[in-house]
Amino acid sequence: MQVRPGAALWRVHLDTWALMVVLLGGNYKDRIERMLRENSLGTYALVVSQTALGEADAVILRRGPDAARMLRALLGLLEDYRVDPAKCMPPVNGAVLAILNDLTRVVPSLDMTDRIILAHALADPDASFLITGDGMMINNPAIIEYEVHLRRHGRRNTKLTVDHPPKTSLVF
Repeated sequence: MQVRPGAALWRVHLDTWALMVVLLGGNYKDRIERMLRENSLGTYALVVSQTALGEADAVILRRGPDAARMLRALLGLLEDYRVDPAKCMPPVNGAVLAILNDLTRVVPSLDMTDRIILAHALADPDASFLITGDGMMINNPAIIEYEVHLRRHGRRNTKLTVDHPPKTSLVF
């Protein structure tokens, strides 16, 4: 994963996977929790799209009896770590839809929900990372090429890296 020195604020999008790892546990739980703590300190601006949040809700609701407890835990997670719903859950706007249309051609193997979450990150011109566990998105040559195309055409300001959460802090 690329590391950018300095104290600049990193815009980091979280896939549904990242939220579920924190709630249910998994190999990257400690790394994601560190990012959440650093977000609450102002190191990151964490972004959870409406689509990722909706998918997390749907996964939780399918869990049955403990769904209500887990939904409260999800909302608590967003509140505790200052993931601001007013600023960090952008709607599907024209820029997202244009990129989503392109992604249908660029990565037809991704399911629609993953494409929408990826489109949100790509449409955010200052997003540096999309944190995911999805092997079809991580190091996908078609996504990398499309992201470079967006930067060349002035539609992105920063390189977007799609990867697992980093082992260490992104700020030195």
